[in-house]
Amino acid sequence: MNKYFLKKVLFSLLIFGSLFLGPKSWATKYAGEFLSLGVGARALAMGGAYTALASDATGAYWNPAGIAQMERPQITFMHSATFGDLVKYDYLGLVKPGGKATLGFCLLRLGIDEIPDTRGALLDEDNDGEMDQGEKLDEEKIKMIRDEELALFTSYALKKKKNLFWGVSAKLLGKFIGENQSLGIGFDVGCLYSPFPFLSLGMNFQDPTGTILVWDTGRKEIITPTCRTGFALKRKTNSPPGMFNLSFDTETRFEGRKTAAQFAISSLSIDTHLGVEYWLKNTVALRLGLDKGNLTVGAGLKYKRFQVDYAFLNNEDLGDCNRLSGSFHF
Repeated sequence: MNKYFLKKVLFSLLIFGSLFLGPKSWATKYAGEFLSLGVGARALAMGGAYTALASDATGAYWNPAGIAQMERPQITFMHSATFGDLVKYDYLGLVKPGGKATLGFCLLRLGIDEIPDTRGALLDEDNDGEMDQGEKLDEEKIKMIRDEELALFTSYALKKKKNLFWGVSAKLLGKFIGENQSLGIGFDVGCLYSPFPFLSLGMNFQDPTGTILVWDTGRKEIITPTCRTGFALKRKTNSPPGMFNLSFDTETRFEGRKTAAQFAISSLSIDTHLGVEYWLKNTVALRLGLDKGNLTVGAGLKYKRFQVDYAFLNNEDLGDCNRLSGSFHF
């Protein structure tokens, strides 16, 4: 067996181990982790500090209120692959303004394709149910399955005043592991307020009532509430002509992450996100950020109705990855 095959076997053991363990393993912690990975290379290059800046087709994810600021329809796509191309992560977003109200739609997918299912493939000579020294797997009995997590967002945003915006996103969630699947419905509520032209304040309350994912095995996962708050400072520069953005977000959870978070007290945990961006003549952008203490960098390029963004994310635990996204204004 090659190393690539062995990595997939490891992923399959982790996935099925969690699926068929007892109810205590199905606590709420990390149930909605695939929804916290972030979308759009611009936002990710700024460390995920985007709650107060989300005025593009990624706003349905970051802050549904932000899309109410858009004047033209936009479509955005992002793709990335991590862990040696094992895990694929994709995002497709579409926003259509219409008077005071704006509609947004987006699809998020995290997937591992062709995972080796080794159950039933062990040549168990002593029938103890474990792989002992000298025993091996019968590769002809190994089945290929997939692990796929999907989220479909439908967003509705309103401009209440010249500088105040509200939005809500309804979410249809699904997880698919081999022959098993789960479904759930949740929602997010966001607001955006600009008391001054140079300052924006944003909030996105995700899954405020908790979102239940029900598996066909009868087990349940609960995605607990998450509250993202942030601010963004904007300043124009004259020499050279450009725009400078500074943003900061806090992400508050209530699922007892403890040492997995930057700051934690009992079941409450807080992570921080910081981003800096400079646009030169509204054409070329340079970005730098800190995502929960991890360094992020990136760049962007605008040409007429097109925009391309790149982000490099550094993570000592999960490994480095690259994100590329593109958008088009109609």
